[in-house]
Amino acid sequence: MICVWTLARVELLPSRRFWNRWKDSYFRLALQLDPQQLSIILWSVAKLKAHLYAEHATAAGSGSDNEAARIDADFFGESMMEAWILRAQQTAAHFEPQHISNSLWALATVHVQPPAELLSKLFR
Repeated sequence: MICVWTLARVELLPSRRFWNRWKDSYFRLALQLDPQQLSIILWSVAKLKAHLYAEHATAAGSGSDNEAARIDADFFGESMMEAWILRAQQTAAHFEPQHISNSLWALATVHVQPPAELLSKLFR
């Protein structure tokens, strides 16, 4: 799972084949991830997604909303976010301040409003 952090740090977009394999692993392991792993994954995906959008906008001029929606679905789709939120809610009591900070930054970066239940659990 940590390989996405490395890719994000160097702003290297993975191939579609790599990304599909990584997503398969993510779904297999999602319910076993700890808060640090969850925050690293979400931060990494947000960094990669921002880089992907920037690269697309540069290549396409201004980029269309339809293309942005396709990138969202292909890159870190709704089911992946739902799995992340579910596990974050299950482990919220163990999130340290850095995990919370990285996760909230990442959610804001990918324009996802965290559920009130998750926020409540994180800030107890």
